[in-house]
Amino acid sequence: MTMEGCGAKCIKFLLFIINFIVAICGLGLIATGLLIKFGVTDWIPIDEIANLLNSELLRSATYIIIAAGAFVFLVAVCGCFGALCENKCLLILYFLLLFIVFAAQIAAGILAALYTRQISTYLETESTMFLKDDYNRTGKELATAAWDFIQTELMCCGVNGESDYLENTYLQNNGKTYPRSCCAMNDCISPRNSGCKGRIEGLISDYGTIIGATAVGVAFFELCCMLLAICVCRNVGDMD
Repeated sequence: MTMEGCGAKCIKFLLFIINFIVAICGLGLIATGLLIKFGVTDWIPIDEIANLLNSELLRSATYIIIAAGAFVFLVAVCGCFGALCENKCLLILYFLLLFIVFAAQIAAGILAALYTRQISTYLETESTMFLKDDYNRTGKELATAAWDFIQTELMCCGVNGESDYLENTYLQNNGKTYPRSCCAMNDCISPRNSGCKGRIEGLISDYGTIIGATAVGVAFFELCCMLLAICVCRNVGDMD
């Protein structure tokens, strides 16, 4: 079984090359997931943000990204073999799998945009109430530790400032009006003045930009691959 015409051969070769790039992009998604999972230099691991926002979606986001990267990589490898072998069935399967991945990425992008908009509201309501009523409370150690970590790393205090802790009875019972994590490393005479809200939102925005840029790049190559797969299928001779 052969493909006739120089144009058809060029399309087959182009499909192979773009799929090779998509495979690399799949590895890039895996790397992005690991980067966000563990954090680097001044970055905050996303698990700390998930504990702070009490978000299972954020907690599982990295695993979803890593799984998506692995799936994209495998689909791209399938496309490479389909193009080289000129196998129509394999190319059709490849097109369907790639379309599913493409549609899922679009849906995930929309959900991520909607979720990002909710973070500001959550910080102003749920997080502020947590600092007032539950910070340092028995049974809330995980979220308390997350706030301490965020306040230390981002050098901020509370959602809007130290005033968020004024009504916290658990701190008052220990003779404190704000936690140690609100202070500079060698100075706890007065807490930091700036709240964490803007910095947390900026951090989430940075994560979203990295994930979004990677996803858009992969989606562009996926769309090219789907169009090329159709062209290759149309030029493949009937299988005996």
